[in-house]
Amino acid sequence: MDNSDTSFERFAELKCHFEEHNASIVTEEDAKIALINDMLVDVLGWPKQALRAERKHESGFSDYLIGLSNVPDFVLEAKRLNRFEIKFAEKDRLRASKLSGPALVEIQDAIAQVRGYADEIGVPLCVVTDGDSWVVFKTHVSGKNYKEAEAFVFPSIASVENNFIKFFDLIARSQVEKRIYTQLFDEVHNRRVLLEQPLEAAFPEEKIKITQKSQLGHDLDRVFDVYFGRMTGKDDPDFLINCFVETRESRIADFSLEKITTKVLGNIQADQRDVDKGLSAIVAEAIQVDEGQTVFIVGPTGSGKTTFIERFFRKTLDAALSDKCVDVRVSCLDAGGSSDTIVPWLVDQLILLLEAKLFKGGHPTINDYKGMYFREYIRRAEGVDAALYQSNPTAFQVKFGEFLDDQVEKDREGYLKRLIADVVNSRKKLPILIIDNIDEFTTVQKESVFQLSQALRRHAKHALIIFPITDKSAWALSKRDIFGIYSSKSFFLPTPSPRDVLRKRIDFLREKIDEFPKSDLKSDYFTSKGIRVSIQNLNGFAGVLEQVFVGDEFSAKTLGELTNYNIRRTLLLARRVITSPVFDVDHLVSSVISNAPISSDLNKLVLALLRGDYDFYKRGDRHETFPIFQVDRKFRQSPLLHLRILSFLETTAQNGRDIQERHATVQSLFDYFDALGVTEASLSASLDVLIYEKMIEPFDLADNDVSSDKSFAITHSGRAHINLATNNKVFFEQMALTTDITDQMVARQIAEAYQRKGLPVRERLSEVRSIFSDFLIREDGVFVGGDQANDRFGSQDEILRRIIKFGNSERDNGNGIEQFTEGNLRCKWGIVEQYNPQKGYGFIKFEDISGGVFVHAETLRVSGHDELFSGDRVLCDIGREKKGLAVVRVGDIQVENDKISTLECEVVRLFPDRQYGFMSSEELSGDVFFHYSSLPKELTGALKEGLVVSAELITLDDGANQELRRVIDVSTS
Repeated sequence: MDNSDTSFERFAELKCHFEEHNASIVTEEDAKIALINDMLVDVLGWPKQALRAERKHESGFSDYLIGLSNVPDFVLEAKRLNRFEIKFAEKDRLRASKLSGPALVEIQDAIAQVRGYADEIGVPLCVVTDGDSWVVFKTHVSGKNYKEAEAFVFPSIASVENNFIKFFDLIARSQVEKRIYTQLFDEVHNRRVLLEQPLEAAFPEEKIKITQKSQLGHDLDRVFDVYFGRMTGKDDPDFLINCFVETRESRIADFSLEKITTKVLGNIQADQRDVDKGLSAIVAEAIQVDEGQTVFIVGPTGSGKTTFIERFFRKTLDAALSDKCVDVRVSCLDAGGSSDTIVPWLVDQLILLLEAKLFKGGHPTINDYKGMYFREYIRRAEGVDAALYQSNPTAFQVKFGEFLDDQVEKDREGYLKRLIADVVNSRKKLPILIIDNIDEFTTVQKESVFQLSQALRRHAKHALIIFPITDKSAWALSKRDIFGIYSSKSFFLPTPSPRDVLRKRIDFLREKIDEFPKSDLKSDYFTSKGIRVSIQNLNGFAGVLEQVFVGDEFSAKTLGELTNYNIRRTLLLARRVITSPVFDVDHLVSSVISNAPISSDLNKLVLALLRGDYDFYKRGDRHETFPIFQVDRKFRQSPLLHLRILSFLETTAQNGRDIQERHATVQSLFDYFDALGVTEASLSASLDVLIYEKMIEPFDLADNDVSSDKSFAITHSGRAHINLATNNKVFFEQMALTTDITDQMVARQIAEAYQRKGLPVRERLSEVRSIFSDFLIREDGVFVGGDQANDRFGSQDEILRRIIKFGNSERDNGNGIEQFTEGNLRCKWGIVEQYNPQKGYGFIKFEDISGGVFVHAETLRVSGHDELFSGDRVLCDIGREKKGLAVVRVGDIQVENDKISTLECEVVRLFPDRQYGFMSSEELSGDVFFHYSSLPKELTGALKEGLVVSAELITLDDGANQELRRVIDVSTS
């Protein structure tokens, strides 16, 4: 039974009670107690704490302020039963009537009074009732005096009964929080809402056909499936580990987590411990841990938090230490949605995983149970069951077994604590509990999971709890009291550039091709993976991938943004693009094998992305794009509304100082677009679509409801759609050809223009863009008004200018990406991310460019500079070269002296295979990261742990970590 069915049953009971005791309801207070309170609480689902009464305003007193947030959801004015008469002949029917109309003339004072309350405090909805009659209306209606707007009028409780669903949708808690009433009022006020409006596309889905691809294209589908589509590591266990993209932050986290693990393990007293002496020295300086530690691995979605942890325990952590750890990982994606069951579920999962790790056969034996419950065994053998133990040991064992069964099955949390304590006390190992994917839980659920983890950690005395969470969740949790009670350490992992991810996988593919000395072994290896293609072609294919996705950073960035940097889906998009018939794969492979250059063409990439194996863009074909100009079939709305909302949220994000300020409340969206004449109903419908398509996301990932107090922000996908829809002609053309629109004549004009014989394709597509652009601007003007030239609406005006641009082919540069050419350089400040004087190049990081921008030593020399160091601020001119963006001139170099210090440091940890290490200093609480490229060439060969150097250090942007800027001198002592 849904909420409305249950509510109607309760309403029927209330109605019977009302009819039986009608005569006793005399005063206004009687009406409140006998009817209105019961209606609001029992029938409409408002909790009693949501009913706040008698607030003094300039307009008088309000009887009820209904709602749970600071701003109420609606104001209700209660009157004595039969206080006013609604002049409808048919009292059992719902009517929509103007507030100033003759039917409501008797209650004008009550209407004015409640509307005054609501207007003063910014409440959108008003209700006037005597318990029998109900009048519901909006405080403001765009473009109308409120008195000229219609109200929903229920003349009697019988009319409520006959139209209960409408009544429920208007003021029930569940529906008000979803703002369903906006849709109902939009139907009445605007008369623009249709039950179903006909939409037509120039080329509907039934006319879209599959395009034949080459045999090599089919073969390479399988290559991509094995090496780029599968992320589980099932076919190759080391796949994810080897393809993890390292960053400076991940390296710092690696070393710090290793020290934490070593320190906690060091506190577990064992008879013999085989801990490396070098690590023991590090432990002596490590952070103090008394009862274990809680670690948060923080990073945006797609940053590889789970892979980082898997890689740490399998590859980074020293084998001797790893053998002394018992690590289990629980993914909360498998949990149910109930807050009441999350803790019992998590307890059961941890028990199953620990039992599988600790006991042969995956479960404890009776002797294992006796060990964990040894105190209870002795207490019973020497206490209450001593006689039985002496006279009949077998019966005692049976009875104790029944006791164990009762304890294990009924006190699961207690049993879990004993398991974890057994790891520490009996096995002298470190329990490590990794609780993953809690981001989509509610705050209450997160707190429950966190509290359980802390209880387990305290009980075990020595344990490590690891939470991989998103940066948004971390920010929200930091505001909660419970997370401030317990000490914890956090490490931030940035999202790797999709170009770097693809480069890693291409290198991995080449390693697999080259690691076998004989061709037949290579063929056997790839055949075992289901690949029917020659090694020569695979080498060529790897080169194609490098040219298309790695050579041009915009290609990989576009794919990454569309998937919100979900690496799995980004790789699937790469597969889709490269195997699409839009790309001539046979020609591309031949070109690479013959060393012929391949020109990077973003337009071709976008076309391959959109069309895949079809001759047109086909909705639902796993291209991660949305027909952004599509309107709702029920609500007449602007085809630019989706873009307008995204543009507003992008501006909000750009101006926000922190995560919370980069989100906008739904109420602020309603207020903003109300000034442009956009109805709440159509806006709500558009928001629902954008949420579903992951172009916007809520502040609380567990709550997607579009209620006024919820906050949303634009996602990477939303930004990508703005860019493609307003700058890329290929995307715009495919939308023009396949989007369902309201004007059938325009749809046919577009089809005719595209199919016109005798004209080159370029001219036909130019006409398609022009027709579609004119339609969008014209249709948008029907539904959106206001002064869009106002500074407040500058981003909205920009959307229109960009759409108009598509109608003028001479102004269209055709690629949708701002070009950096020698004639169009721009000065930008960046931070040196890494510079290798030995190799003569490095990379500079810019806020609005994905991945580092290449800078060559020759460019530096020609610009009049001798050297660069990590952390330097550099003013650059950027240009486009064959392999992507590069610095073409270096202007000013600024050294932030307040971030630089000179200290004596000792090398404490080296990762020679990864070309980085760490130093420490007595004057620093943390460690100093360094890359081998920052060292003098003569020092690289002599580098060893224990080496002491005089070093210039720079404080990183996070203010907590240091990085080596340069070595000044090496100690000879």
